[in-house]
Amino acid sequence: MISEHAEWLLEQFLSGKKTYFRGLHSQSETEPDIKSVLSSDVLYMTSHFGYALAYTLDVPKFTFSDFSIIESKIEITNSNLSKMIDRNKHYWIFPIKIDKMGDIFSGWSVRDQRILYELMFEKTDFSNKHPNVKGIGNVKLERISEFLAKHDWLFAESDSETMLGLKRSDLIELLSSPQSAYDGYWNYDMEKFSAIGIFKKSLEKMSAGKPLRIWIVTKGESEFLEIGYAKPYMSN
Repeated sequence: MISEHAEWLLEQFLSGKKTYFRGLHSQSETEPDIKSVLSSDVLYMTSHFGYALAYTLDVPKFTFSDFSIIESKIEITNSNLSKMIDRNKHYWIFPIKIDKMGDIFSGWSVRDQRILYELMFEKTDFSNKHPNVKGIGNVKLERISEFLAKHDWLFAESDSETMLGLKRSDLIELLSSPQSAYDGYWNYDMEKFSAIGIFKKSLEKMSAGKPLRIWIVTKGESEFLEIGYAKPYMSN
């Protein structure tokens, strides 16, 4: 996988810094820019390579659970993946590094619970916009934080009673406000898989390397995913 474009990755690994991954797919074969995935209010990324790979290929999350770090070749012979992967799309994974990142909100943190309370009632006019949170006590706040620690934030409003009617967009607006020191939040998905969501205001603190291309390669009767910068030989 090491090539003229891989020095960025090599420096990242040798330095011991954590590398995050964000994948995307496209109908176009043109190499994408990281700006292609910056259209939403949050940029999600994960340090688990296999999780990012499954997300990119739109296959079950546990498909590549054993691959926590970058792999250059993964055999998929005699698996259902051949039928699941859309061959009409092109796939990439961006390696990302974060420099001087500030706080990442976690529902497990007692400190973050306290700061969340301050943001709701002392530092912003959030409680005026959401009168249903007025009078919230420590018990209810702990329940909200526990929910955020154990659930994907995309479904925050699924438990309206626990969340006091708050939606994901409400929380992101609060945590990304000028009064907040948070650059993002920790987002649980399922079991050992999680990601961090970086707010738009903090994207200048991260940089993305050249995207790794994912090819589906057939060699004889075997089939592989080959991941890297150089196009592999394809027998058919």
